[in-house]
Amino acid sequence: MIRRVGGAYGAKCTKTNIPAAAASLAAFKLNRPVRLVMDLESNMHAIGKRLPYLTKYTVSTDSDGKLAGMDVSCICDSGWASNEATAFLAVRTLVGLYDAKAWNAKPVAVNTNTTSNTWCRAPGTTPGHAATENIMEHLAFEMGMDPLEFRLLNIKKEGKEMVERLIKSSDYEKRKEETKDFNQNNLWTKRGIALIPTVYHHDFFPTSYTVNISVYHDDGSIAVMHGGIEMGQGINT
Repeated sequence: MIRRVGGAYGAKCTKTNIPAAAASLAAFKLNRPVRLVMDLESNMHAIGKRLPYLTKYTVSTDSDGKLAGMDVSCICDSGWASNEATAFLAVRTLVGLYDAKAWNAKPVAVNTNTTSNTWCRAPGTTPGHAATENIMEHLAFEMGMDPLEFRLLNIKKEGKEMVERLIKSSDYEKRKEETKDFNQNNLWTKRGIALIPTVYHHDFFPTSYTVNISVYHDDGSIAVMHGGIEMGQGINT
């Protein structure tokens, strides 16, 4: 089992050259191995942060409240250098579990006179999900519908079955009423509850999570090899 994983708070892509060059120069000058450890604050000052996003959209529904068309522009602020733009990942995630008759999702990367930004955990996918769910909340509010009801009206079949099971197993409706009663009886302290479906793709770039299963013919023993990382979740069987 891998005891420690992560630590970079995302891929950082090309920006890893900065600390790598610093460590390499010190190793060359000192003629000895050098390890460079940065705290998160120093890391973000030097390497950058998650890209800010602006989403512009025009959305329509039919008379039944179902999505008719969505025209969305996902605009990411790359800073002065655009070599780590993530808008193309955002539009891939944008559709989520929802079913519209027509989608037009456009990725846009812009440069600004600011520090360059970089990939952080779930690059592009996080703002992509956020954009879609903000649109769904906006539409539900404009139509006077419960946000979850509006989502279920527009969700794909395979997603709808999963969400309906979760609503039942989590006692969502009961907890929703309890939240409503609490808010009516408390002036200064409020509670909220939401259920939002998401889709996360794990097949970006050449990433391969294949599985090879071998059965030994003498005693029937099985060996399973996979591309995952065992960190306590029980993926090794």
